[in-house]
Formats: sequence, structure tokens, C-alpha cells
Amino acid sequence: MFDAFYLNDSLGSPTHLLLSGLATILPLSTWIGFINAPLVLHLFELTGQIPLWSWAVSNEGRKLLGEVPAPDGKCVMDRFGRSPNLVCLDGRYGDKYFAANPETLRLCVGSTPAYQIKNQHTNLALVDKRVHDLAFIHVWRAQDEDRESITTASLFPRLFSWTGWAVLLAFVAAAIYLHCWVAIAYLAVVPATGMAVYYTRGGPRKLRMDASSSQYQRLVITANHMNETAWQVFYGESTVVNRLLNWPLKSHTHPSANHWLLRLFLQAMIMGQWVLVVLASAWRTWDAYLISGWIAFSVFSNSWVFTPDHLTAEWMARHAGIRMKRYCTQLSSRRALLNTLIALNPDSFPTNNISGRTDTSKISEGGFAWIDPILKKGDDRTRWENSTRYALVKAMAINDNENAASRLGAETHDFQDHVTHGGTTAETGTEYWHPFIHEGIQMARLIVRAAGLDQSAGDYDSQASASNVDIYPGQGAGESQAYYSN
Repeated sequence: MFDAFYLNDSLGSPTHLLLSGLATILPLSTWIGFINAPLVLHLFELTGQIPLWSWAVSNEGRKLLGEVPAPDGKCVMDRFGRSPNLVCLDGRYGDKYFAANPETLRLCVGSTPAYQIKNQHTNLALVDKRVHDLAFIHVWRAQDEDRESITTASLFPRLFSWTGWAVLLAFVAAAIYLHCWVAIAYLAVVPATGMAVYYTRGGPRKLRMDASSSQYQRLVITANHMNETAWQVFYGESTVVNRLLNWPLKSHTHPSANHWLLRLFLQAMIMGQWVLVVLASAWRTWDAYLISGWIAFSVFSNSWVFTPDHLTAEWMARHAGIRMKRYCTQLSSRRALLNTLIALNPDSFPTNNISGRTDTSKISEGGFAWIDPILKKGDDRTRWENSTRYALVKAMAINDNENAASRLGAETHDFQDHVTHGGTTAETGTEYWHPFIHEGIQMARLIVRAAGLDQSAGDYDSQASASNVDIYPGQGAGESQAYYSN
């Protein structure tokens, strides 16, 4: 089979006819159909860890690389209009703004294992319900041991990067043996393209983290839009949460990144790839198989070795200096969601500046302002807010009676009767949203306990072995998921 340099139809063999036909379509199909250029480029700008030998660039990638880098250093998919915007609602002041780096934020959340918290409230049994998904994301500063564990986990991708160069040399040797000069040229152009991309777009970006920490905790709610049924909550040190959601990333581009000669060289390399792929397809030689093989190897490495989850998790620990844990649950309605967020928000009630104690006699100024874009002010909302405040105060009293130092962190306690017969029902009458107040407070307590935010409840890891937690195998990545229930 390899005796014939050209796989043309004149040889007459069915095998050669098949190989000739495949040689016509394989390079173009792999080059056009399997390269996820936006994601690969975004990860490279963010982490700087896509190998230089894997830069097989399609026409879509050519358009992205032809753009002038953003002056503020935004990664390609974080630019306005490139990906769906992410609306943020500040839990302290009620400010509404777009996340500065929406796609990077989605990658960070997606790379964080999810712990499922079961909602066993009777509201979920209602026939007429609109279920909302809530992800509570606890963010904190990465410690030295976090960086060390990530560095150890990244050894395989680093070794594979060096292995890729060895595989490239093997492809070049095979091309020389088969006299496939088009393939040799292509195998030289691909790493040259990667080098040009490195100098024009190279990462990694860094989070503009303030060295001094803050003693205040902040909660920020995010969603794609205000009628969304999937919501996320970022909770943690106010400085960390603000820098993550509201500040652009700090770029480290090469001084000559925008030089016209370098940009011209990059476009020439990309155009060279396209010409060589078309030539290999038109001539129907073994060059087509070598080029297709290298494109397939690059796609495999970017899809299964240098994965978004792994690269983003390493970037968070090493360059952003943060870690995350994600806790997911479902709520039976929009009101149950809002009540859960109110109970989780550390700024729902004001704090006395002298005593440092929470003043539950009133709602803090701006503490409920984040609700305005979701639920407009009115008489019904005022009654609901007052009932919510009353129910939270009753829940705090119950926890205090059980010698719990946190309003939401006590052991499982069915305080439905305390809330219902303690005055809330008399205030609200038959208001439809009354059951959702209890559901929200109950789920907030479970989330706080699962996240280990209640110091009085003991160490989080020790709770994980308690009878109220079952561990099930995770999906796909081999992570374990903890399911918490009442």
C-alpha cells in the first residue's frame, strides 16, 4: 500500500479507491469540524498552558486571532457580546452590574465539584410549582497547601506536553520517510503558529487580588437574566468576591504583542495551514493522513488532557489565589429562592458598630435592595419582607435556645410549628408565599451547615461522616458528591 506515493483512482484497487476518497475529505473535515477555537484560545489567554505544538487553527480561529487584543486584557470570550452576560446583584448595597469576566467565571464554577443538598420540604410535592436551581459557591483565598496539591495534580499534563514534542518528531520522521513534503511543511507551521500566538496572546492572566484581607463577608447573586431559573450565589471575603466578579483580570502580554510584523507573521502562518490542508486534500497523497493524524492528536490533547476543568482549577490556585466549593440544591419557587438568599445574606440585618451584634429589629439599609430587579416594591412585598424578618428572628431564637452560636447552623430542627404558630400566620393570614418562607430558612440552614460556615457546628470534615450525609460516586471526573438531607 505504501509503495504508491499517490493514492489515485488509476491503481484500480478498492483499497486504494477508499484511501483516495478518505484523503480528500479527512484533512478538511478534521480541520473545520473538530477544533473548538474560541475555548482553546480563551484557555490559553487565561492559563498559558495550551502546548505550542497543538495550534491547528481553523477559519474560526483565524478570525479570533486576527482581532486586536483588548486594551484591558480581557480574554477573548470575556469580551462583551462574545458569551452570555452574567448579571450580578450585590447583597450589601443592591448594586446591579455585569460580571467583568463572565466566561472565566463559568469555567471556574464548572471546574469545581458540586455537592448536592437534598430539599425534602413538602413544597416540592406541589403540582403547580416552578423549580429553581441554586448553586452556593463558597470562595476563599488559596493557601500554600492548596497550590502544592494543584502542582502535584498537574504533573501528567506537563509530561504529556513534552511527549507531544516527541510525537511531533515521530510524525516528521514518518513524513520524511514517505517523502510527504506537504506534511513536513504543515508540521513545521503548526508550532510556529503556536509561538506567534504565545507572543501576541500569551497568558497567564492574574486576579487583581488585594494583599490585605477583609473581615467582612459578602454575598453576590448572579444569573444570566432576572427571569432565570438557575441562580448562583458567591459567598466569601468581600475583597475576594468583589475582585473575582467586578474587576478585570491583569494581563501579562509581551511588549511587542501588537507589533505589525508579529501580527502579519501570525496571519501568514494561519493562512499557510489552510493552503497546506487544501493541497493535501487535492493531491490525495499520504500527506493528507499525516496532517489529519496530527490535527486529531491536537484535538485529543485539548479535549482530554488539557481540559478546561483541570486548567481552570490550576489557574485558580496558582494565579488567581482562590479556591471554591460548590453546593447545589433546588427550591420549589421564586419566593423560596428569595427567602433562601435572604437567610444566607450576612447583610440582611444591620450590625451594631459598638457591640458587634446583629440588630434584628429592622432590615439593614440596602439589605433587601438586591431584590428590586427581581420583585418590585409594593404592599405585598412589604408584608412578605416583614413576615420574613419575623420568621428569621424566630429561627434565631430557636437556635439560641439550643445553645447554637449561629442563626442558621444549629442541628436539624423542625421549626415549622415555631414559625407558623409563633405569630407569622396571624400576620400573613392565607398569603400564598407563607410556606416558602419556612422552606427558604430551612434550606439556608442546610447550606450553611454543609459549607461548614457555622463555626459552632464543628469541623466540616467531621460532619461529613455524620449520619445525615451519604457519599455517592460523582459523575465523569471521578469526584465524590455529598448529598445532605434533613
